[in-house]
Amino acid sequence: MSCTKASRLSQVTWSLPHYIRPSVNSSITSESLFPKLGRMQFFSRRAMDQVTVHGGRWLRNDNRERHIRRIDFDFDELCRTILGLFDGAKSIKNCEKKEGGFNRVFIFTMDDGSRAVGRLPFTFAGPAKLATASEVATIQYSYEICTPFLTPRLARPRLMNEGLFRPFRYCYRTWKDGAVAFRHELIQTSKDWEALGFSGSCPFSLPFAEETDLHQKEYRRFEAAQNLKRDLSNLLDCASDGWVPPEGWEAAKAENRAMFQGMLQAVLENKDPDDDEPIRNEGDLRDIWPFDLLEED
Repeated sequence: MSCTKASRLSQVTWSLPHYIRPSVNSSITSESLFPKLGRMQFFSRRAMDQVTVHGGRWLRNDNRERHIRRIDFDFDELCRTILGLFDGAKSIKNCEKKEGGFNRVFIFTMDDGSRAVGRLPFTFAGPAKLATASEVATIQYSYEICTPFLTPRLARPRLMNEGLFRPFRYCYRTWKDGAVAFRHELIQTSKDWEALGFSGSCPFSLPFAEETDLHQKEYRRFEAAQNLKRDLSNLLDCASDGWVPPEGWEAAKAENRAMFQGMLQAVLENKDPDDDEPIRNEGDLRDIWPFDLLEED
């Protein structure tokens, strides 16, 4: 790509909405960068639903998960905007829709071979502008962090005591995992304060005996819930949030219900559970079961 084309492509990229970014392999052959609204798109869109998610179903909160991924927008206007980026193209030859955890992406192919990507973040990812900035910052941060570790001279930090880092694993996840895991790491840090090389007293004071007993009970329940989610995800061949591909939806729902019934029977048949057993009745099992148990959609 010539310097002139590269410069103009950069100007186009930053003047577009955040979710439209032309491929660097695309060609720009005219001085005009404005959309040509009279051009037609000849690809078929009948089989492609641009608004709703069709990439799978969720074993937990299925209706909600699909609803928050619905994006109402003017697809024809997006097509006109994309087409207007390439003066050498007369029409859009093909459009492919892809979906991920936080975005819906449309990959456009022009009749001259140029390609462009339109990215629409889902609403639950946060404000669109901030979502894009967050992704860019994450990539940059990953690069800065990974590069030193891939350098043998700087491998020593990997040998540091993991207790220095454990509290940070859960401090930002309390909205998802609750406060139990974070509290547990703070307790362990307080116990190992001197062994970790710190002086003085830990800012986090150890709880009293009764509080410690209650915490241990809650932490065992937390561990049981996490282990159950991990094992069920493997057995059902689904993601940790319950996502399964469309072709496996009905089978996964049936297997989920069957596994719950099997585990419930085992819990009820255990007439003499250990004192530290966190799951003692049907209510306990339902509380930690990670997926919905509805018979119908």
